[in-house]
Amino acid sequence: MTEATLNTLMRRLDRLERHNRQLRLVVAVTLVGLATLGVMGQAGPRDASKVLEATQVQAQRFMLQDANRRVLGGMYVTDDGTPSFVLSQGGQNSGQAGFLIGVKDGIMSLNLYSKGGQLALAPNKLHMTHEQTSRLSLLSDVNGGPTLVLYDSQGRQRIWLLAPPDGPPLLKFLNADGTTLRIAP
Repeated sequence: MTEATLNTLMRRLDRLERHNRQLRLVVAVTLVGLATLGVMGQAGPRDASKVLEATQVQAQRFMLQDANRRVLGGMYVTDDGTPSFVLSQGGQNSGQAGFLIGVKDGIMSLNLYSKGGQLALAPNKLHMTHEQTSRLSLLSDVNGGPTLVLYDSQGRQRIWLLAPPDGPPLLKFLNADGTTLRIAP
C-alpha cells in the first residue's frame, strides 16, 4: 500500500467515525425526546371537566364553587361533630336565599332562609347564619316527633306545629316577644 492510498483511507475512516458520532448523537436526542413526550403524554393535560370516579371518598368538608370560585355551599362536619349540608343562591355573604340541613344532639333539622341570610365560611365552618334570617325550620326530635317552626321577617319564632309520637298534635302561636298567645291541642 502506498502512502497516498493510506492517507485516503485515513481521511475516509475519520469521516466515517465523525458521521457515526453524529448519528449516535441524533439517535440519543431522538430517544430522549420520545421518552419526554411519552412521560408528558402519561401526565395528560389538566382538564377541569375531568371526572373523578371512586367507590368511596372520605373528607371532613366538601365545598361547592361556581366557575368564579365563589362558595355556594358544601357538606361538612362542624368542630362539635355535627354533620351539615348548606346551599346558598348567591354564595358567601351574598344575602341570598338558601337552606341548611343538619343533625345535632339527635335532632334532624331543615332550615330555609329568605333573602338576607348569610352564608359564612371559616376555616372549619360553613353555615348559614340563621339567628335573624331563618324563615322555616323542620325538626325531627330524639323522640321521633316532627316539629315545624315558622319565623316572621325579623327571624322571631311565631308559629310552632308539633306532632309528638304519643299524644295529640299541638299548634302554638307566639307574640313577637316570644310569649305564647295560644296553644291549640
